[in-house]
Amino acid sequence: MSNKILFLVFFLLFPFFSFAQTPSANKTKPVKKRAYVAFGTGIYWDTGLNKKYLDNFKDSGTGLTPKLVVSGQDFWFEGGIRLNNGLIFSAKMMYVPLKRKYLDFIYKGQEYNYNIKYITVNLGYEFSLGRGHKLKPQLGFVYYRETTTKAAYQITRENGQITSITPYINKNVDEEAGAVLDLDYYYQFKSNLILGLRTSVMYVLGLEGVSVTPIVGFKF
Repeated sequence: MSNKILFLVFFLLFPFFSFAQTPSANKTKPVKKRAYVAFGTGIYWDTGLNKKYLDNFKDSGTGLTPKLVVSGQDFWFEGGIRLNNGLIFSAKMMYVPLKRKYLDFIYKGQEYNYNIKYITVNLGYEFSLGRGHKLKPQLGFVYYRETTTKAAYQITRENGQITSITPYINKNVDEEAGAVLDLDYYYQFKSNLILGLRTSVMYVLGLEGVSVTPIVGFKF
């Protein structure tokens, strides 16, 4: 996985090293650096289970398969700076608590919690649509961490008969690298307050999640 992470970092940061240079002398009005902070919370759709997995997985006791898409609420915070050439360099942290239903007969119908964390480094560009309206796409490198903590059990059998069921807590951590594409639309007030909407698509070993959230931020 380390080679994949290094490749993605190089690929996403290449435009930064290639173009984030001091403007040439013939440019009479260089773009000023401007920092910003923003945050949001909204709807997240977890699509981490792919169709192939669903087709090949079915609980032997209940015959149930996991849902392909589970929805929840995400929370994110982002800070960034606009460079001399207009590129925007930023970093974001997003947290997503989610729930899925147990499939086995002991916990059937109950839910367990799992948490997803995204840490991203992004490059973007802001387009002015006139009169304070802005559009900003950005592409980012993702560090993905999913922590699942759920009740499990061990079955002891003798002569084909169940003699005991021992419960225990099973904790699993999955860490991967990936990419994210954000598309922001917002209105910038004269006070430099920004209000808008963000749509994000996360890719980690396949389409991992889609998020739609309001944006509240401030430029300074």
